[in-house]
Amino acid sequence: MSTDALAEVARSVAFEAAPTWEILWRLHHPFDRLPGRGPVESVLSRAVHAGDVVAVVGGSGSGKSSVMSAACSPLEVGIAPVRLPLRAEPLDTLRSVSAFARHVLASLAALGRDHARLDDPQREEAYRAAVDRRVPPGRRRGSGAPRAPWLLTGGDLAAQLASAAVAVAGARRSGVADVQQLGQTLSLVEAHGLIPVLVLEDTDAWAASPSDASRRPIAVHFFREVPRLAADLPGSTVMAVHDTYRELPEWAAAQELIDRQVLVPRLGSAGELTSILAHRVGVAAGGTHLADVLDGGAVERLFELYSSTRSLRAVLVVADEAVDEAHAAGRDSVDAALVDRVVGSRYPS
Repeated sequence: MSTDALAEVARSVAFEAAPTWEILWRLHHPFDRLPGRGPVESVLSRAVHAGDVVAVVGGSGSGKSSVMSAACSPLEVGIAPVRLPLRAEPLDTLRSVSAFARHVLASLAALGRDHARLDDPQREEAYRAAVDRRVPPGRRRGSGAPRAPWLLTGGDLAAQLASAAVAVAGARRSGVADVQQLGQTLSLVEAHGLIPVLVLEDTDAWAASPSDASRRPIAVHFFREVPRLAADLPGSTVMAVHDTYRELPEWAAAQELIDRQVLVPRLGSAGELTSILAHRVGVAAGGTHLADVLDGGAVERLFELYSSTRSLRAVLVVADEAVDEAHAAGRDSVDAALVDRVVGSRYPS
């Protein structure tokens, strides 16, 4: 154990609980690689390549977004993932199939415009950065707009998507026309030998306060409208489904339109948690070993936290804060007592 190792992790995103989408796949340790576990990421990957509508199911902080980022990473050949953030979208976006189709079209058009502006040297540089397995050093969350490698390999697909913006913006269409335009735009992607994948990974935000009745209509509208649209579109759609959503009648009806459900497993031992944390430290902090930062007692305490919350996000938040405290105090590692103190401050009994 050393203060240098602790400092390296403190400066990194190793325990960042909410890294950017572009970094998340690099930090993710596949559940597939945990000994004795059944397939998770590989099941999702096969479903995506088959063009399925897929629900990734789990609780808050369980790892849904991480699993989705791994299966839709820039290293996956033959797919064109498009992440569609919904957290900040107004309810009107989900009130109708037409409104959601227009949201997707606008997102695709913006993505196309952004990439069409790049010249060849910029494309090559952006592509190398996008597929690099290494995590950028420090707390940097990325610079500039996110890049889609499938739009950086030549051809005129970016320009074709950009031209869709003109058709969408300012055009007064019927709902049927909006859906048809979206289908045609996704077919452009297919014509380039790629499977378009709509990635809806931040729907968890609607369940941030399960007791908040004002949030319920968002999930209700989502499951009433979006799976029906996804089932009729070219390509695949992957959506995060919070455990509590499965209580909704609209979810029960939507299941008929969902080809596959992928359940995010719960960790069964401190050893599994160690593997996940060790991977993040190794890739984000220059090959630092987890044992140089967290002692065995600290990991056991973190697993106790996981067992009570079922949240990897909660574990990462506590680990990150404990590392920062230890580094500021000039310590060479995090022990169980420090983890207990951080847990007590964040989750008072």
